[in-house]
Amino acid sequence: MLRSGSIRGALLLGVATVSALPAVAQDGGLQMVIGLSQRLETGTNTGLEVPSEGSETISTTRLSFGLVSATEISRLTFNASSALLIENSFDTDGVEADIGSPDLSFGFTREVASAALEISARYRSDDVDAFDSSLSADERIGTLTDSGASFRLETGRTASVGFVVGASYDEANYEDTVDPDLVDTRTARANGDVILRFSELVTGRLGLAYSHSEEDNAAQTVTDTATASAGLDYVLSERLTLAASLGYTEIDTEEFGLVDTTSGPVGRLGFVYGMTNGTLNGEVVVSRTADEDVRTTLAIGRELALPAGSLSARIGATRTEAAGTDVIGAIVWTQQLPSGEMDVRAERSVSYDDGADEVVTSSVAAVDWSMDVNALSSIGLDVSYEISDAPSERVEQAEFGATYNYSLTADWGLESGVRYIIRDDLDGRARSPSVFVEISRDFDFLP
Repeated sequence: MLRSGSIRGALLLGVATVSALPAVAQDGGLQMVIGLSQRLETGTNTGLEVPSEGSETISTTRLSFGLVSATEISRLTFNASSALLIENSFDTDGVEADIGSPDLSFGFTREVASAALEISARYRSDDVDAFDSSLSADERIGTLTDSGASFRLETGRTASVGFVVGASYDEANYEDTVDPDLVDTRTARANGDVILRFSELVTGRLGLAYSHSEEDNAAQTVTDTATASAGLDYVLSERLTLAASLGYTEIDTEEFGLVDTTSGPVGRLGFVYGMTNGTLNGEVVVSRTADEDVRTTLAIGRELALPAGSLSARIGATRTEAAGTDVIGAIVWTQQLPSGEMDVRAERSVSYDDGADEVVTSSVAAVDWSMDVNALSSIGLDVSYEISDAPSERVEQAEFGATYNYSLTADWGLESGVRYIIRDDLDGRARSPSVFVEISRDFDFLP
């Protein structure tokens, strides 16, 4: 179903950003990029429903505009895009057209020897599943408008005492959803750090961090988190570096007008050991949340440089009083081939689902392969298998995709592909085959 988010905020951000560009452009030169793409996609049961919800065909004409200005010490970027969507599917009344899916981003960085400044902002409105394709069937329904801004300033980078301050604001607004866990949220964060450079070998850090989060759920949850910490980095030798931090966190959670407080120590102890062909690293982390209370994680990893690629592996364990101990780990292998590349990844992780109030164990195995057929074309294959295991539901999803890219001219590109997804959950088994073709071009200008 076509859904449009409000683009008023996006337009206001775009106007404000563009009006600030000329001064920067005079310094570093300005590059403009106008992009045009036309995508036609058809598929069956794209929402992975049981029983199958039918087929849909969507035509997406997207126009994008980007600005880049860069000097030796600063860089400014601005990107904006929107799309004309024409859809004929099981839940539309014939063929429907709409203009929507605005996506805007702005970034500015300035860095000198003694200081650094970073500013960013974003605004995007689209269907929920466009942000995360691994969601359940109910979570996929609806529209999400995601926006936010961040600021970071670091001074005294070459002095014995330095300072870092930062702030950010993130907001997520949902419309037309059916999953009660998808609620509007607003989160504000602020932090400040003092960096103490005692010598070339020893660096200390004192920090304060605060966050305020509001959720528009039935309980009208409000969470305030404050953390004070102190840390020390010590270069023990040319190969070995130790890092330690100790802090205290207090979390106040208000639900239905009642406040519950969780507090206690948090910390981290880690090391990095340089080797002839990579590094060996390890850490022990003690963290604290309002839902899980205390979580302790121990992990050790190895980064290995290969003649034509790289290999990284990490294994450990994580524990909470409520959920017990779980094994975590990951391995990533990247290999350059004579005419392409192959990536292999396997990972097992543990997270906490606030909405369902339960621990979720996630496992994934994936292989990506690409090859240049000739100077004008290339092909790619990707296969993945994921398991999300929780007390309330076990979800298994297998996915296969194949793409073909071809340079029609020096300016126009063609991309096509097929995808097949199988998903098993409490509702049963769902299948979704789809195929797409897209042509695109970027127009570059140097005013």
